[in-house]
Amino acid sequence: MELIGDIEETLDALSPLLHRPRLDSRSAELLQRIAEDREQLMALAASKSGNPIHPLRLVSELQKLISSDVTICSDMGSFSIYLCRYLFSFRARQFLITNGQQTLGVALPWAIAASIVRPHEKVLSISGDGGFLFSAAELETAVRLNSHLVHMIWVDGHYDMVATQERIKYGRTSAVGLGRVDYMKYAQAFGATGLQIRAADEIAPTFKKAFDTPGPVLVEVHVDYRDNAKLFEQVHELSDHSSTCSLMLAQWYQRRSDVSVLQDAGRNAGVTQGPLSFIEDEAEHEVCVFDRRASSASYPGVPPRHSDRQSSS
Repeated sequence: MELIGDIEETLDALSPLLHRPRLDSRSAELLQRIAEDREQLMALAASKSGNPIHPLRLVSELQKLISSDVTICSDMGSFSIYLCRYLFSFRARQFLITNGQQTLGVALPWAIAASIVRPHEKVLSISGDGGFLFSAAELETAVRLNSHLVHMIWVDGHYDMVATQERIKYGRTSAVGLGRVDYMKYAQAFGATGLQIRAADEIAPTFKKAFDTPGPVLVEVHVDYRDNAKLFEQVHELSDHSSTCSLMLAQWYQRRSDVSVLQDAGRNAGVTQGPLSFIEDEAEHEVCVFDRRASSASYPGVPPRHSDRQSSS
């Protein structure tokens, strides 16, 4: 069927015709486990009240601020891993990030653009101190345009993502330190507002003040990155698992392709039983093996499918 016309209007017309099917028991169970994990994580994060502030505590407080009228622009750095793993967003185009592109300095310019495109929404951009300095001069643009945005700077005095990777690989750091910057005075020098969070219980009231303040606002907070090595190990393990699953899937597709060629040749020759049937069964077994490995590694506790139990017996 060919649909001719404006794409946006066509999608708007089709959307009401789509109905989400009822979740099966496995999906419902998985979603329930995810919800429980979130609750446990938020409880753990709320208990972290030290100074400098732990990233998880910052994420848990930010989560309370993420309403439907907030756009978040994330820079790149150690903090962005925490945001990607632990901050939840359920609105399309609400959380903007370049993921693995390592584009330091994009958060503030993105926030300026977002404040132009969405003038009636709250715009929050987040960067590390190193990433902020890549494009800090754009604060002049934000002031000149009177952009209603809040830019949060996670300060630790280093290019922390690089520093953590150096410690893991070389056991030491090199050329990752930053000089002391007074971000409140920096903001004032450009005609913006500068605020500082000194303790975890100041996060919520500081952000309320920031969003209520006209024009661009810089919010400085010092963070405790001591758990970053553990975080990087978890990310590395997940990356290894994803690569393994991708390789297994590619191998399975290749086997399926080979089987299809043999089956077609067999059917053309009038053969429907024997070795070709065995090859097909073997390919189906590979499907079960792949599904079972992926589900048990990604979602512990999820029961295998009936076909998985058969293939493993």
